[in-house]
Amino acid sequence: MNMPLRRPDWRRDCLLAANHELIAHYQQSPSACLALQISRNYRLLLTQDDRLSLKDIWRSYSKNWFGVYCKHKHIEPSTFTFSI
Repeated sequence: MNMPLRRPDWRRDCLLAANHELIAHYQQSPSACLALQISRNYRLLLTQDDRLSLKDIWRSYSKNWFGVYCKHKHIEPSTFTFSI
């Protein structure tokens, strides 16, 4: 029987693992959908850790991937704001 994870950082680990896989899929077959999901996962990571250095990195990754999404959709990323 599987035991539930008790580590407090399991959500962060799951999001990082998911992004690792999504990025690998994106590299094989680029799509707007994958870029947006990667961006959203990095945004969710902002809520998983209080360290400002990590938040800055994840915010930057999120913005970069959102920019990739916007390029796929031919929209200007500056029309959107990022807060958290």
